[in-house]
Amino acid sequence: MTELASVLAVIGYSINDKVVVFDRIRELFRLARKAEPEEILNRSINSTLSRTIITSCSPASPWPRCISTAARRCTVSRSPC
Repeated sequence: MTELASVLAVIGYSINDKVVVFDRIRELFRLARKAEPEEILNRSINSTLSRTIITSCSPASPWPRCISTAARRCTVSRSPC
């Protein structure tokens, strides 16, 4: 059950990050009407990149422990995972 919660948390953070980036793109398109689209996309991604990295890595930190626990359960019980 913990593994499922971890997967759902990562998926939720990924969707949230996409919404944040697209919202930032929309905001910058309104503010800088004469700027090139590539420049606006670059600014939007750069302004949200650190937040995206932090929110993506923090819930994934327990994954190595979950994977090793699941592997240990399979070898101890000698049944298919």
